[in-house]
Amino acid sequence: MLLLSFDPQPPMGLLVRTSTHTEFHAGGPGRTRVVAIDGPYSEVMGGHAETGRHQSFEKLTRSLDG
Repeated sequence: MLLLSFDPQPPMGLLVRTSTHTEFHAGGPGRTRVVAIDGPYSEVMGGHAETGRHQSFEKLTRSLDG
């Protein structure tokens, strides 16, 4: 488990402290299941956070497959 906490960053639209909670679980031979929970985000920032998560996992997948 990995837990990160971030101070508010008003210029970026993050008005409250946010956190990211990431868990890694064995998913069978050669597989790992990752559970990531983060926030809280405003409605506007939530969409950006979701896009960022998808891009991060796509990059991780390419790195592990390469």
